[in-house]
Order: sequence, then structure tokens, then C-alpha cells
Amino acid sequence: MKSVLKGIGVALIIILGIIGMMFLGVALDLFHVDADRFVFKNSVTYTEGVADDLAKYQHEFSTSEDDTDKKAIAELVTSRFANINENNIESPDLREFLIKCRKGDID
Repeated sequence: MKSVLKGIGVALIIILGIIGMMFLGVALDLFHVDADRFVFKNSVTYTEGVADDLAKYQHEFSTSEDDTDKKAIAELVTSRFANINENNIESPDLREFLIKCRKGDID
């Protein structure tokens, strides 16, 4: 009887160890994904893609004659580029456009 309980205890410890290792593996994988995302978001390709999209919105904004449309574009820019560091945008015009949209300072 004692050896059966000991065997069950050992099996339980092994199972819990395996489950713990799986959780550790998932946690390490999530850390790796976060690191990859950080590197990608700071890459030249990503920044240039953001600048291209921002330039399209700036063009739509500047060609729009309706104040309601301009306000909608500014709000879209603010939400779409909420996590973008404006210091990573090389073009001073685009950087200023993004900052003005975020501040709600639309002309």
C-alpha cells in the first residue's frame, strides 16, 4: 500500500513538472514574440511603411474641403498611429501632421 501511494506521488510530481515546463515554454515563447515585435516596430521597413500610410492620410486631409472630413481623418490618424513614436518619422512635415492630429490642432 505504501509503495502504491509512493508511486502515485512520484507520478503526480512528474505530471506537475511536465505541466510546469510547458507553461515555462509558453512564457519564453511569448517573450521571444515580444522581442521580435519590438525589433520589427523599430525597423526601417516598418517606419517607412508608417510614413507612407501617414502621407496618404495627409494628402486626403489637405485635399479635403469639408471640416467634418478633416476632423474624421485627424481622428483616424490619431487612432491608427497611436503607438507610433513620432520621433521615428524622418519627414518633418509628416511628423508635424501627426502631432497636430494628436493634439486636435487641425486647420
